[in-house]
Amino acid sequence: MAASTAAKYETLTGRNLDFRYSDRVIDAMYRADVMVCDNLSILQEFLLLNKPVVIFNNRVPLPCFINIDEPVQLELAITTALNPSMELKETIKTYGPSIAPYLDGQLAPRVYRATLEMLEPDWQGTKPINFWYNWKMRRQLAYFKCF
Repeated sequence: MAASTAAKYETLTGRNLDFRYSDRVIDAMYRADVMVCDNLSILQEFLLLNKPVVIFNNRVPLPCFINIDEPVQLELAITTALNPSMELKETIKTYGPSIAPYLDGQLAPRVYRATLEMLEPDWQGTKPINFWYNWKMRRQLAYFKCF
């Protein structure tokens, strides 16, 4: 971020707002009550914490977002996020399972087990060979290998 932009944000720091020069985003997400952002993918991770997100000018706003189109709407949107309705809380809670099938924190062990399983000599993938797709892609890429 440009130093001049960072300086503008830093002037907003007060009792309820903190500006940090840190790349420790996960720590900040746990400490924050609300996220205000543009269309960054990190907003999905914040929603997985069941916390509200105020998003600016989203093209396809979902019910779990508090979408604003004008900067003057920001204060009301933050107030709404700090006092979310039951409906907003429910839409945020149902959003998590729609993007991440497991929210139990055990993803790494599952990936590890699946990788070990794939390394076994008798493992076979379940995806069938698609000759038509392979031919179309090779034609499109002008890649034909003669055996």
